Amino acid sequence: MRLDGFHLTYSGAVTVAGWPAFFARMRMDAPRLKRRLAVAGPFGVCLRLSADDARALLQSEQLGSLQAFLQDNGLYVFTLNGRMHGDGNCGPVKEAAFSPDWRDPSRVQYTLRLIEILRHLLPRDTEGSISTLPLSYRAWIDTAETATWERMALNIIKVSARLIEIKIAEDRRIHLDLEPEPDGLLANSGDVVTFFERYLLPLGVPWLARRMKLTRAGAEARLLDLTRVCLDTCHLAVAFEEPLAALTRLRKAGIKIGKLQVAAALRVPGGNGTRNGLARALSALADDTHLHQVVVRGDDGALTRYPDLPEALPALASNGHAEWRANFHLALHRDLPAPFTSTRDCTQEILSALRTQRFTRHLEIETDSQLLAQSVPADTTESVAREYEWVQTALRTETPTAVHDA
Repeated sequence: MRLDGFHLTYSGAVTVAGWPAFFARMRMDAPRLKRRLAVAGPFGVCLRLSADDARALLQSEQLGSLQAFLQDNGLYVFTLNGRMHGDGNCGPVKEAAFSPDWRDPSRVQYTLRLIEILRHLLPRDTEGSISTLPLSYRAWIDTAETATWERMALNIIKVSARLIEIKIAEDRRIHLDLEPEPDGLLANSGDVVTFFERYLLPLGVPWLARRMKLTRAGAEARLLDLTRVCLDTCHLAVAFEEPLAALTRLRKAGIKIGKLQVAAALRVPGGNGTRNGLARALSALADDTHLHQVVVRGDDGALTRYPDLPEALPALASNGHAEWRANFHLALHRDLPAPFTSTRDCTQEILSALRTQRFTRHLEIETDSQLLAQSVPADTTESVAREYEWVQTALRTETPTAVHDA
């Protein structure tokens, strides 16, 4: 939906596998949500497409069917979630969610297909965004290997070249947005700045200038315009990044934020509570499907990182921690049952800054609305609608209220 100059959409936890099932679910949910929110104008939709889905859409009449459905129902697509190359509903994913990474030509081909799909669907007066991996999973990479960094940068640059071609030929702006994530190769805003300054710009500017007959200044401007960052407020909080400091760091480096993904991370306060009970409560949240990275801040301010929740649980035996944060994309409109809280205050700080600085126009609510809910409605439309309303309020006021489960 369009809200005070912003484009707002919802991209929650993937609950169906494959494009036919996804499309069937969208045909039911999107018009219903639009009616519930009483949106008179166009209503924004985010698509999550696997590599197989993207290939099928471009090789069949399904893209035309999607365009007709969008037009008939007053919907529009302005952003794609391009992280998951595979189907996220076929068994355990864990670190495989980072595969194939940006070393692999298949990641390039997948992203180019997403660009063509968005190019067909995007309204003429709207810029488009595609979020993507933080390059790779850090544990897979020897960070001292310059050739590996250069290989990933060159693959990003090849995608950027296609985006530049579209901008020049059609005056349509679509940007690729790298999404930092704990334990990703780009884990925070500092990693992003280092990658841009050490690899992407030094390699990309001369490559694009030569291949596309641009001046070096023109190549740099276009590369920075069409290769951006997807800032996820859950990931930002798990990394214990100060929101305003991260925004300043990116701005000073000339790096734009293409999309803001809005959610809250799980926060577990420290102290001397009943640790056995806390361990049981946390272990119940562990699953076999997704990684839930954990960062623990000690009483001395030092950060300890764990790749997943099960690896972090033994640390509860120690009293020397001030706070845990875990990578769960929690609904913003709900208070959590004790002893848990969320990093909703960090999200509110970012949205308050967005209200004044307008550093991006694209907002994607990316949450699991039912996680840790004390009562689960049979129809999730109401829960998702309340998330929209929370974000709308947050963009207008300092402290939107939460909903208490009955």
